[in-house]
Amino acid sequence: MVRQFRMFVSEIGKTEIPNLVRNMYVGYASGAYGDEGIGDDTQQHVRERLDGWESAFRGQETKIYMGGPSIYGFQKGFGMRNGMVEMYPYKIPDADLGSYVDSKGYLRTDENTPIHQYSCMLGDVNEAYGTASVGQYGPSTKSFSYRYFMSMLRVLQMRCTYVHDGGALVPEMAPFLALELGRTVEDAPDVWAFLNTFYMRQPYYSGLDWQNPKRTYTETETKSRAIETKNFERWLYQRDAVGYETTPDMPIKQAIKMWMIAGDKYTDYIARTGKKIGFDLDDRWVAIGDSLALKISYFDKFSGELNLVYHNGTAETKIPQTLLGDGKLKTATFFISKIKANSLPNNFDFALEAGTNTEKIVVSMVRVVQAKQGVVSTTRSITTSAVLPMVISFLIGPMQIMPFIQQIRTHLKLPVTVS
Repeated sequence: MVRQFRMFVSEIGKTEIPNLVRNMYVGYASGAYGDEGIGDDTQQHVRERLDGWESAFRGQETKIYMGGPSIYGFQKGFGMRNGMVEMYPYKIPDADLGSYVDSKGYLRTDENTPIHQYSCMLGDVNEAYGTASVGQYGPSTKSFSYRYFMSMLRVLQMRCTYVHDGGALVPEMAPFLALELGRTVEDAPDVWAFLNTFYMRQPYYSGLDWQNPKRTYTETETKSRAIETKNFERWLYQRDAVGYETTPDMPIKQAIKMWMIAGDKYTDYIARTGKKIGFDLDDRWVAIGDSLALKISYFDKFSGELNLVYHNGTAETKIPQTLLGDGKLKTATFFISKIKANSLPNNFDFALEAGTNTEKIVVSMVRVVQAKQGVVSTTRSITTSAVLPMVISFLIGPMQIMPFIQQIRTHLKLPVTVS
């Protein structure tokens, strides 16, 4: 059978199929629909199958993505497709994706793992949003918009380059995803941090821990059997430090009991609150030193001021945003000409601070967008010739799912054209 399969693949290589298709999925025999997995790549027959696909797609190997991880395949330039990102805390930890929770509780991605090192295609499937998914994913469809939103942010946090969007439940996210998928820190038009929190089940995490040495656990984590897991981040990092302490805020009850979540903590939080919140831009980002637009999505819970603090290269600068304390979700945009890197305490690039007479600030998401025109990468060219509105609607409520109090509104001024 292996010989016949290899002959079949060889014949495909003699046709126009490799030139005509955008991608080719390569699976393996499995109990699931779709021949998921790729097999044990230490076995000769598995390697022969992969060798055959390499020969059939000679010069176009990056079109191939596998149904599971294989370093042997990654080294050929083959990608991989996962599934079930609808359960957005999944694949934590995961050796192939490089995902882990660091000692401070921040969700991280090790970009030195093979799939990132070899610049392979990385895909996922986000599709379970119809009425047929009621029950498995929630008692009704009311929670699906929120889950879709979280899952798409997780797709980007994982550094995916492809997503099968089976529902398009929030179609306004499509332009944002189109601009983000496939980008790296060297050509991303923006970087961002979503300040969410959920609680991973500690024994589950420990059983999958791939790092060497393995993660150690605090007394609180061991006793509660839960790891506070913070932030979906894409080359913008929020970190607590002395004087910059934060706590989770704005709870949302999870619609189902996901297996990787600690048993008594089926709640997400989609913001962090504190007097000062510090941020660090990845020093590798292409826009370091350029003019920037900082978009701060915050809950206006306390009256007073929210201040953006940064160093402009000449002096420390503070830009205020008035807070009314009306409880609404809002987005403020600050345009700045330059940030002097690592110039604030703790080597932060910028911080958000509560005003003198302001109790706290509550921040949900921060995006830093390159404002300079004509950003060019090897795969895409980006201009600022038009405004591309992006609206995200999702569900939130204090400890329950209910209609969200306001839409997140983000305006991305960077339409993309493929060159």
